[in-house]
Amino acid sequence: MTDYVRRWSLLKSGESVVVAVSGGPDSTALLALMCDVAGRWDLQVTAAHLDHGINQEMGVVAWAQTRDLAERLGVRWIARREDIPQRRKIEGGSLHQLARAVRYRFFTSVASEVGATVIATGHTADDQAETVLMRLLRGAGPLGASGIPPKRELRGATIVRPLLSHRKRTLRAICAERDLPFIEDPANVELSFLRSRVRHEVIPLLEKAFGHEVVPHLAAFAERLREEQEALDRDAQSILGDPQVERTPSAVVLPTALLESQSPSLQKRCVVRALEALQGQTPRIKAVHLESVAEAVARRRVGKKVSLPGGWEVSVGSQAVRIERPVLEQPPLEPVSLQYPGSTDVPELGMRVRIEKRRVSPDALPTERENEVCMGDKAIRGALTLRTRKPGDTIVPLGSPGRRKLKKVLIDRKVPRPMRARLPIITTGEGPQEEILWVVGVVLSESCRLAPHATEAWHVRAEPMEERGTVASG
Repeated sequence: MTDYVRRWSLLKSGESVVVAVSGGPDSTALLALMCDVAGRWDLQVTAAHLDHGINQEMGVVAWAQTRDLAERLGVRWIARREDIPQRRKIEGGSLHQLARAVRYRFFTSVASEVGATVIATGHTADDQAETVLMRLLRGAGPLGASGIPPKRELRGATIVRPLLSHRKRTLRAICAERDLPFIEDPANVELSFLRSRVRHEVIPLLEKAFGHEVVPHLAAFAERLREEQEALDRDAQSILGDPQVERTPSAVVLPTALLESQSPSLQKRCVVRALEALQGQTPRIKAVHLESVAEAVARRRVGKKVSLPGGWEVSVGSQAVRIERPVLEQPPLEPVSLQYPGSTDVPELGMRVRIEKRRVSPDALPTERENEVCMGDKAIRGALTLRTRKPGDTIVPLGSPGRRKLKKVLIDRKVPRPMRARLPIITTGEGPQEEILWVVGVVLSESCRLAPHATEAWHVRAEPMEERGTVASG
């Protein structure tokens, strides 16, 4: 593990690391191996476990087993229970996609709680090989075909995969040698899931046909492709940093001549990274979208507009290529009642609002990021509503000495005029008692400040309603 960690610079001395532990053999071995190097690398290790509530019997066993493992290894253990099946009834979509989203939000919340900057997960070479096959057969481009990245950024933390060079059978052997108990997830052998079919049917068939193991070759292919993608990323970031490129919170505008002079692969990567900068997360975009952009640029199809997932758009002009979410002339949004705790979709704005109670450190300040905030328990007075701007709106910005007109605040924050009419605003109370709590992505109210020694707060996140089941590629 140490060679792979050094090769991809996954960990630094003195860091605090949250290790995601499910109770399975991969994450059990990961926690043990991380504890092996913790003293040598001066790492602070915390084990994080989430019970999804999908299999109650297995959940009880995993809860006790991960707790006992953390105690045996001498590390802190933080766990939470969720009812994913119940949430799915409200939110819809795939059970396992929802479980994954909730799981990663939990890991980032634990990282925030303990002051960690790194979250380690137990993905293996076998997982990598399966991912590569699935993405290739779905038509992924080079970025998607490079599989699971060794590391990626997520909500202020870095997700790292130190075991991508390890086979699952090796990790099972480590558990056996150290007498580390683990549980088997029955879903891993349920052939109704695509990954299970690839693992238990497709890969064995390929190995029989070729007469040798294919997992190491697929994993090595992904790693070589990832190295090329890293180089392409550096070139794309260099282009986006060019003084000729205009960057605002709502758009990235590249000179057409500058983009034309790049290779098609670099053009597509510039679009991916520009979207990432605008959205604050890796965009879920298909290769077909990127091919359309590259074709429009190559043929100088002035006026061509390529629609992307999440309401984003690339428009090709004679002088500039704009990447933005266009603001259409639309009537004011009808106020939407927000469920809390819970999730509320707002299709008119292409967004979903999630609200949940979280533990916070005593004397903490409200969290204020572009798409998520942490509000004091007393900020919410009755109903929560999402609406757009109204004449006469005022707010007391966090840290401000007094109330200000929202229009002035938006001007000071350099919010483009076309965006102001459709900015999502979360309020509490009704009529004359209505109070603006958060102008999403712009300003948080002073009333959201946490009370002294608060131990809980409302975590509010606004995220795009993206297409389900798409694969990042390019």
